[in-house]
Amino acid sequence: MTADDNTTGDGRAPGPRAVSWRIGVAAAVLAALLGLGVLLAFTELGSNLDVRVLAERIRGLGNWGYV
Repeated sequence: MTADDNTTGDGRAPGPRAVSWRIGVAAAVLAALLGLGVLLAFTELGSNLDVRVLAERIRGLGNWGYV
């Protein structure tokens, strides 16, 4: 069995739920990356990517900074 034959460990193809779950996860990751790109492009945060400035902003959020 090769890694690209699109089957599970027992030789069967993944079911429709597994495929739709994978598509959903891929869509969520893509949406998160797109959102991050928009955030960095259109906000003041994108122009101030200095590590020290970013660290101060996170510290300023208090406990929410960990999130």
